[in-house]
Amino acid sequence: MTSHQYEAPVDLPAEQLFRYVADPANLPRFLTVVSEARATAPDRVQVTADVDGHHSEVEARFSTDEATRTIRWGSPGHDEYHGEFVVHEVAVDSSRVVVQLSTPHDDGNVERELAEAVAALTQGAAAQTDAERADQQDGWAG
Repeated sequence: MTSHQYEAPVDLPAEQLFRYVADPANLPRFLTVVSEARATAPDRVQVTADVDGHHSEVEARFSTDEATRTIRWGSPGHDEYHGEFVVHEVAVDSSRVVVQLSTPHDDGNVERELAEAVAALTQGAAAQTDAERADQQDGWAG
């Protein structure tokens, strides 16, 4: 098993970033192997994914802690695959994410894939935040 950690600054409020990542429906928007995800019970998500050419549908652990802005996940029956995502508030409109991942497989691309996932979720969270602000203002300000 190998462990990886990735950290990055994000120019979004910590609460908004955490809210975006904590919604299982958003997982396919930033995890390229996931095609569908939905909550099935507290701390559980049903995930449809294609990994290394293998299609799978599994129920996975997915717990969120709003107080610490932490998300923990894992694959049932595969304790060697699990991770943690934490959003730290740096300032009013900025945060820092820390992702830790333990996996039995390491093809040498894990750090790049973590960086790409964080970049994609940052863009998605920013777009959602912009859309929410526009809705509150009855459209875009010009």
